[in-house]
Amino acid sequence: MGVKSASGFARLDPAPGIADDRLRVFGAPGFLRGAVTWQLRFSGFRVAVVGQMHVFYPNIDRRRIPVLAGVTVAGALVAGLYGAIHDQVTYSLGPEYFTKLKFYQFHGADFGFPPRVFVSEIGFLASWWVGLIAGWLVARMVVEAGSSAELIRRAATAFGIIFVAAGVTAAGAGIFARCRQSHVEDPLWREVAQQLHVTDPGAFFTVAFIHEGSYLGGAVGTLVALVYLWRMRGASGNTRAQ
Repeated sequence: MGVKSASGFARLDPAPGIADDRLRVFGAPGFLRGAVTWQLRFSGFRVAVVGQMHVFYPNIDRRRIPVLAGVTVAGALVAGLYGAIHDQVTYSLGPEYFTKLKFYQFHGADFGFPPRVFVSEIGFLASWWVGLIAGWLVARMVVEAGSSAELIRRAATAFGIIFVAAGVTAAGAGIFARCRQSHVEDPLWREVAQQLHVTDPGAFFTVAFIHEGSYLGGAVGTLVALVYLWRMRGASGNTRAQ
C-alpha cells in the first residue's frame, strides 16, 4: 500500500485516478493546488494523504487564462464606467452627499480636478472592484463557450443583466426614499445630518439610498446572471450530446 522513501519515511501512494500533473497547478503553494497533500507525523513516520481541493485555487487550463482575464477586466471597466455615470446623476440630485461625505472618504484620489471630475473618480473607484468580482464569476461560466462570438454574447448578456438590475434597484431605492421623507426626522439621520452640517437632509437621504440600492441590485443581478449562464451552459451541453 505504501513505499519507503529514500529519507526513511513511510509514504502512501497517491490515490488511483489522480494524475501527477494535478499536483502541479501553475507552481502554486501546496495549500492552493488542485490536489493537496496532507502530512501526518507520528512516531517518527510521515504519511502523505493525497486529496483534491478546488475551492481556493481552481484547476484551470492555462490556455484559457487570457479569456478569463479579459472577461474579468472587462467587468471591472464596465462597472467603473457605470459607477462614474451613476455618481454624476446622484451628484446632481444631492451634491452634499459628496461634498460633505464622499469627498472626505476619497480625499486620497483628489488631484485638484473640478468637482464633477472628482465625482467620476469616486464612482469608478467605488464600483470597479464589484465588477471585478462579477467579471471573474461570469468568466468562469462562459470560458467553455463553443466559439468566441458565443462567449462574447453570453458575457455581454450577463453584464447587461447585472447593470440593468443595479440601475433598476437604484431607481427604486431613490423613489422609495423620496416617498419616505419622514425618515429624515429619524434621530439617527438627524444626528448624521447635524454632524456633517448637511443643509438638505432629504436629498442626502435619497442619494444614500440610491447608492445602497445600486450595490444590492448588483449583487442580485450577478446571481440572476449566473443562473442564466448556468442554464445556457446546460443547454449547450445537451445540444452537443445530441
